[in-house]
Amino acid sequence: ALLHTDWPNPDKLNDLTKFTVEALVYAGEFNKGGSADDWLINTVLGVAGKFLVRTWGQNENAQIDICFNGSLEQNLKNGTTLPVNKWSHIAVTFDNGEVILYLNGENKGELTLTNGFEKMTFQTGTWAEEPTWGSKRNFALGCSVDYRRCWCGTMREVRIWNKVLTASDIKASGHYYS
Repeated sequence: ALLHTDWPNPDKLNDLTKFTVEALVYAGEFNKGGSADDWLINTVLGVAGKFLVRTWGQNENAQIDICFNGSLEQNLKNGTTLPVNKWSHIAVTFDNGEVILYLNGENKGELTLTNGFEKMTFQTGTWAEEPTWGSKRNFALGCSVDYRRCWCGTMREVRIWNKVLTASDIKASGHYYS
């Protein structure tokens, strides 16, 4: 399933130099068939060509991949795998180019962006395909611009914060349900 958004007050999610995204996800499968690139990538959320939370790989070997596009693509993909047929909480913080990936409340990797990615706008509204990666793209859950890279599973408790949650915030009892 795919969900595009239309925020009631989108200004709070424009030009963010600090943000946190998080979701409770249940990966049903990662092997969908098709060409190698298509079935290896499964998108959880983001804006294609700018910022994506996704997985790359098959079944129990699917790695979490956080992708940022500035002047060039830069990824936080360090071998952290996402279990299949189990609920997992993914959180990503962005603080002026400093990125941290959390899985089930544990820090799983950090990255300092050097590709010119400085701020994020979670665009909303009517989806319009545009021919270049530099064009405006909208925030979506469950896919990127390529519909073959859809999420095969379930998600809930998807949140976007216009601040950086601390490790203590993310690990706090009751912050997410497992």
